[in-house]
Amino acid sequence: MNKNLFLFALAGLGLLPPLAHAEPEVVIDAAVEGGGKDITKAYFVAADYYVVYDWGQDRVSGGPRPLTTLPFTAPFASGIDAGLAGFGGVKDKGFILRGRRYLRFDAPTGAVERGFPIDIDEPLLTAGVDSAVNGLGPLARYSYFFKGDQYVKIDTVTNVAVGPKAITAGWYLPAGFASRIDAAVNGAGNFAGKGYFFHGDEYVRYNWVADRPETQPQKIAAKWPGLVELLLAARSVSWNKAALDKVLPILIAGTGGDLHDALRDQFRITSSEDRARHLPTIIRHLQNARAALKDPGSRIRFRTSAEANTDGAVSQSGMEPVYLRDSVISITHNFVRIGPRCRASRMLESVITQSGGPHVAPAAATTPDAAVADAAAYVFFVRQLTRDGVDKVCPDR
Repeated sequence: MNKNLFLFALAGLGLLPPLAHAEPEVVIDAAVEGGGKDITKAYFVAADYYVVYDWGQDRVSGGPRPLTTLPFTAPFASGIDAGLAGFGGVKDKGFILRGRRYLRFDAPTGAVERGFPIDIDEPLLTAGVDSAVNGLGPLARYSYFFKGDQYVKIDTVTNVAVGPKAITAGWYLPAGFASRIDAAVNGAGNFAGKGYFFHGDEYVRYNWVADRPETQPQKIAAKWPGLVELLLAARSVSWNKAALDKVLPILIAGTGGDLHDALRDQFRITSSEDRARHLPTIIRHLQNARAALKDPGSRIRFRTSAEANTDGAVSQSGMEPVYLRDSVISITHNFVRIGPRCRASRMLESVITQSGGPHVAPAAATTPDAAVADAAAYVFFVRQLTRDGVDKVCPDR
């Protein structure tokens, strides 16, 4: 009998503890409702990047942009926990939360107000939050803040906070959502009046009038064209940016880490002559890639299956998860189906080629000249120096 099936049977009979369920990969770190001229848009954050979703077009608008392009001060520019639209007497404001601090901005202009960020003064929220959202309809006077499997409700009229309470005690949300809500946001345009709660790669739509979810958990990727794909692309960009920030100083110094082994293993460089000849080229290509990652908004786009087919990115073996077209990195639905390490590798390979670097060697790279002409060699070189594995083939590709 298969060992895994045997263990599963024992767990089902109560002879072993229940098998643990792996937590789904977090896609969205925070969601922020647009204001002013951007009232029909929402901002979804992953790591230190954001993607704009246009409610009117019902799809993403542009590629991932760094939070540094918004008027956020450190450390908010490196990631946020939650966003909240204004309410009551501060309806034209917006709030961004990170840890025990928050900043307030003017919704029509997006400008952060003077004197912020400041500490959160509500004692029930000083531990931080995972997500936040304003109620609508009969619940419009309340703001809700979620942390783990609990929530706090604040009456914005009386400024009285209640909680923390278990999510299961106040919300009719599915099991996964009752353990943690990664992000929450209210819709706009044709989606106005509805709340959207996100957990892992799923979401539910909330009816504020009925005070109930009106959908079962659904895959975000199936209903929000391009959102998951570009947020996962943003995480890949963030990882590659940090990796290159670690690798480039070692390369420029010419020593440190496993540089000697990585040059030998990935670029076939063993002699001082080959090192002197090829190291400047390797540095230049990786520096160009790092510069391209600074603000990749116009360099990365989402493509539907029909658009990818038009681009010639669909063959008998399937649709490419990521490919270059007209010097733009194109992300498809299949990007979601490969794992995080593979996504980061495919993204870095595309960025290296896009930023003027090599593409792929015409044959197996057995010499330094051939290896330096192979974009994949740069990817494995970075992964080796960052000790993230050097598998030649993505196991989930």
